[in-house]
Amino acid sequence: MFSKRFVLGSLSGALAFLFVTASWAADLAEIKQRGVIRHIGIRYANFVTGAGDGLDVELMQGFAKRIGVSYKLVYSDFYSVIRDLLGKDVVRKNGEITLAGEYPIKGDVISSGFTVLPWREAILLYSEPTLPSQVLLVAPADSDLQPIKDSANLAADIANTRKVVNRLIRPNQLNHLPSFDFACSSVFTFPSFTS
Repeated sequence: MFSKRFVLGSLSGALAFLFVTASWAADLAEIKQRGVIRHIGIRYANFVTGAGDGLDVELMQGFAKRIGVSYKLVYSDFYSVIRDLLGKDVVRKNGEITLAGEYPIKGDVISSGFTVLPWREAILLYSEPTLPSQVLLVAPADSDLQPIKDSANLAADIANTRKVVNRLIRPNQLNHLPSFDFACSSVFTFPSFTS
């Protein structure tokens, strides 16, 4: 078995600060002693941009200032980000999660658009949300489209979303869309906020 990673920070749409236990990357005391926090960021939706700015960058720069250390941005991608934090690959098989391999640990915290998924929660601890958000599809008021009802079953929600999208999109348009499987892996819902 392995210990869970501690997550401090925020979930913004899918934003999470992910701190690690001493068994992997640096804990807070080690970060303070080293004098720099290494923020692992993914270029995504202006949370982290290619220009080295964005919402998550500003949040992490503010956090670095608050704890009295300097800030360093380390770019990653959705496929490598957990490995860059843990120094291990995540292996999911038959509902079990194991960590395998040995890789360089590149950062101390993930702060990026990063969806909370049950298998990720088995190895990472997420912070409380700082920016509630949701994925929306917008249609004209006179459209016969109806909202897709969410449930406790993510796989069923994804299947229902696929049915609606496949019914609405002509086959020749599919070549111009991003990978639907990847997009669905980031689908999440938060309660609607009304005033």
